[in-house]
Amino acid sequence: ATTNKKLKETIALELSFVNSSLQLLKEQLADLNSSVQLYQNNSSIPTMPMVPLGLKETKEIDFKEPFKDFILEHYSEDDSKFDSAIQQLNQIRQAIRTPSRDASGVKMLFHYYNLLYFIDKRFCFS
Repeated sequence: ATTNKKLKETIALELSFVNSSLQLLKEQLADLNSSVQLYQNNSSIPTMPMVPLGLKETKEIDFKEPFKDFILEHYSEDDSKFDSAIQQLNQIRQAIRTPSRDASGVKMLFHYYNLLYFIDKRFCFS
């Protein structure tokens, strides 16, 4: 305990500022915790809670020409046989650019990720 009045006022002001910041952080944490409920899994399988983050933005891409060229060059197949599958991939990619922020959106993102995984195993675009 100090007898310096100016120092006491400065410390009280700093303490007030820290308490204010702490209260703001508590409110933000409460908002985050309420948002996490959307992504919680109600199954009996233990899961890691997910913190909602902003989604990465992406540009529109058409996979049609690169895939058709690759198929023709490496597999010597008629590329028109794969138009439907390539179009479906383009549609899924377009849909995940703005997924819904619920379990179905997360499911769609996982589905697209799995497609990319298997495409990467099948096609080497390097």
